[in-house]
Formats: sequence, structure tokens, C-alpha cells
Amino acid sequence: MDGAGDIFVSTDAGLAFDPVVQYAPVTMGFITGMATHPTEPGTAFLLFSFAQRPKLLKTTDYGQTWNDISGFGTGTTSTNGFPDVAIYDLVVFPNDPNRIWVGSEIGLIESTDGGVTWALADNGFPSVGIWYLTIEEDEVVVASHGRGVWSVTIPELEDGQFFTPLLEALAQGPDGDLTLVGNLRSEADSTIVIVDGLVVETLGPNTRHQEITRRYPVLTDGTRTAQLRTFKDGGFKNSISLTTNVLLLADPVPNYTNDLSNDNDLLIQGGFSIQQPAGFSDPALHTTHYYPDGQTLITVLRQPIIIGNTTTLSFDEIAIVEPGEDGVPFPEQEFWDYVIVDGSLDGVNWVPLLDGYDCRADATWNSAYFGGTPGNSSMYRNRQIVLNDTFNLRDVVMLRFRLYADGAVNGWGWAIDNIDVITPFPTASPQTRRFALAQNTPNPFNPQTEIIFELPQPMAVRLQVFDVRGRLVKTLIDGQRQAGPQSIVWNGRDARGARVASGVYLYQLQSGEQVERRKMTLVK
Repeated sequence: MDGAGDIFVSTDAGLAFDPVVQYAPVTMGFITGMATHPTEPGTAFLLFSFAQRPKLLKTTDYGQTWNDISGFGTGTTSTNGFPDVAIYDLVVFPNDPNRIWVGSEIGLIESTDGGVTWALADNGFPSVGIWYLTIEEDEVVVASHGRGVWSVTIPELEDGQFFTPLLEALAQGPDGDLTLVGNLRSEADSTIVIVDGLVVETLGPNTRHQEITRRYPVLTDGTRTAQLRTFKDGGFKNSISLTTNVLLLADPVPNYTNDLSNDNDLLIQGGFSIQQPAGFSDPALHTTHYYPDGQTLITVLRQPIIIGNTTTLSFDEIAIVEPGEDGVPFPEQEFWDYVIVDGSLDGVNWVPLLDGYDCRADATWNSAYFGGTPGNSSMYRNRQIVLNDTFNLRDVVMLRFRLYADGAVNGWGWAIDNIDVITPFPTASPQTRRFALAQNTPNPFNPQTEIIFELPQPMAVRLQVFDVRGRLVKTLIDGQRQAGPQSIVWNGRDARGARVASGVYLYQLQSGEQVERRKMTLVK
């Protein structure tokens, strides 16, 4: 090799570079990075970080000859603007090979003329060390020193490219259908939608960045796996595959109750189960005790809910979950672990119904956490959430319970029981009246509660209260009643006038063969 561009390297049986490189007549030191060219097979780059020495060597002939394009040559300062700093990685833009980005200890160094001149990039990226650069389709991804991973979308990178389609979400919405959301990315001849190995739809021709939302009926319980395949000029590219669990959903209702003695109405996505640990009087929905670190545990209620004029979600819970740092608000990182209830109109996009919370939400839970005490039935507390604060009248929504755990400390976990959705009946016309029993309000109650029911026509009815063993506590109504919505107050006393004990009670409305039952809780 000859001239100032000579480079002398030693090899180990042709397998590896010696770490110290000489670029005649300058000793370069260790190689701190290597990079290739996206469109020129014979072009590559070597990166160096010795002070007052060349920083960037380029070959265009598979390494036969090398040239310094950082402007140092045999001098101690650059003649073309390249900073005298350590550098670690490089990318050449495939749509414009004259544009080169170099990752250095002080930020991005850029050339827009193929390396003839250089300057620090003026594009908003902070002055931090950059260890890694890569171009993925229309994005440049930058891994920094201590400031995380950054990415930027550059539309010009799309020119002439055929990108992989994106399958962004696959979920079941409250309408019961399987919802698929995707982005077809590139102009293409067509895209097929594949569900469980079968082509269910063909879309095309496709436009650039074409967003799609498709819905397909769910006919059986089970899992569904979907994928997109886009065709262009005789070739094709596949998206990733996504899998989700699905159920045959019931019709949406304004009122709902579930004592969580079984998982028939639940879609459990790991970490939850129906169980009855020691110290509990009946089964309920529990996380693993103690819950695992570094995971998000989710249970979806597969009963869609219709939002009425005032619709309230009520449930009993115990949340012995790691507390965050004092004074740190949700959802900052140092809030640490939390539990939260979310709602969704489509099964894809979920919104919180309240801020996340932890053991600090109740003094007993907080004491149990710091004392290492497991939960028991006496720790249940009732929570009520007005769904109208998040959703609009007549929305049909899905609900889910979610525990987030960071990768460090954990706690006993979360227990949930007695889910109730309560929508008081509005005044109805004779044409819309029905035989129905609403949730009592308030619930839990002390000392009294109102029971609301509706009759489609004048009829004889019996409204009775039973304990959890099925024994009659008191008959509230036994006789003829008028049509329409109406109510009665129960004062928490039995047929003898004595106050009943705290606990769960059943109340039943019956007329002939028509029967409606619900639960209520008396707390003293």
C-alpha cells in the first residue's frame, strides 16, 4: 500500500485485527468502531478515538486502501471541521449516501457531503455520548450514554423502500368482535389478513402509511392468532404474529354482579386466579401471593357494560402492594408498584378510571405491608368508581383489573371480591318497562339501604332478604304492586325487629316463575 492513505494492520492467522492500528506514518491506537455502507458493497469505515489523530478511515475497495476523511491526516487538528473527540458508531443514509451521522462522546457529528466537511448536528439531539446508531426502515435509532434510547422518523428514508407491515394490536372489543389494528406502511399491490392460518380478507392496492382497523366475528371461545402479509412486485413481507384470548360475550347490560366464586366471566392474563387462601371465608379473585416482580398482571371482565345516567362500579378489595416514595405522584417511576382499574371502548385502547394506588390507600393494608402480614377477609374495603366520570351515556365498555410490579420489591398482592355494576333505572314509559331488580344503594350500607325494582305491569310480587346460607331474614313486600320503577328501604333488621349482623345478604324479587336476585353488604 502506498501514499498517505496506507494502513498497516497485523492479523492473527487472518482472523482478527491487532487492536493497535498504524495509519502511515501515524499510530492510531485502538479501533473503537466499524461500519459498512448500505448501498456500496466495497465501502466500509474504521473509527478511532485517539486525541489529535485521525478519527475516521474509509475504504472503497474492500480494505485494499484506506483514506482519512476526518481531516486530521498527519496533523493534530482537523481541516474539515471534525471534532477532536472519541467516536463509536456511524450510519450512512441509504436514500442519500452523502449524509453520514457519527456517534461521538459529545453527540451527533454530521456530514451532508459524503465526508468532505463535518459539524455537530443541529437537530435537537442533546450533547450526550452516543454508543450505537442504526437505521431501521424509516427510523434512526440512537443509544445514548445515560440518557436512554432515542428514535426519529425521517420520511425521506421511505423513498423506493418496501417496508414490513405493522400489526399493532389484536384484541376483543365489547361488541364481541375480534379487532385487528395495523399500518400497511408502503405502497403495495395488496395485503392479506390471516387469522388462525386462514385468509379472511384481502386489502388493496395499499397506500403509504395506510392505517387499518378490521373486525371479525368470534364464534367460539379460545385463542386467535393473526398476521398481515403484504405483496409488491412479486415479493411479500410478513408482519409479526399476535395472539389473543377470546370468549363468546354476553349482551351488554347496565347492571351486573359477580361474587367471583368462579372464573366464568373472566379473562385472566397471568398471575390472577380464583382461590380461597387461609384467612378467607370464600373464594375470590387473587393475584399470586406474593406477586412476581417485573410483571403486569391483568384480568378482563368479559361482561360488557352499558353506561347509564349514573353507572357505578363497586367491588371489595385488599391491596397490600409495595408503596411508592413519599410525595411522588402517580404515575411517576418512583411510585413503584400499583393496582388500577381500566376501561375500554374497543378492547385495544384502555384508559384508567382512577389513579393507580398501593397499600397506602388504607391504614390496615399499609400496616400489613410493613409487618409482612398476609391479607384476610377482615381487610376487605369497598371501592366505588363512577363510570360516567370517564365514559359517556350509552357507551358500551369493557373493564379490567391490572397490577403493575416493577423489577424490585414486591408485596402480598391484590384480592378482589363482589363486583357490582349499578345503574339505577330511569323513569320508563309503559312500552319499555320490564321485570328487573337493580343493585341496592348505597352498597355497602349502614344502617339502611334502598332497593329499586321495576315491573312491566301491575302484579303480585314478593321481595325477600336471605342470609348467605339461604335462611329467610325478612319479607319486605308480599302482595300487589303497581307497574313501573319503584323502591323500598330496608333498615337492616330481621322479621323480629332485631338488627342483623354485618355480612353479605341476598335479596330476591319474585313474581310467579320470574325471579331476580342480587347481593348487598351490611358493614358496621
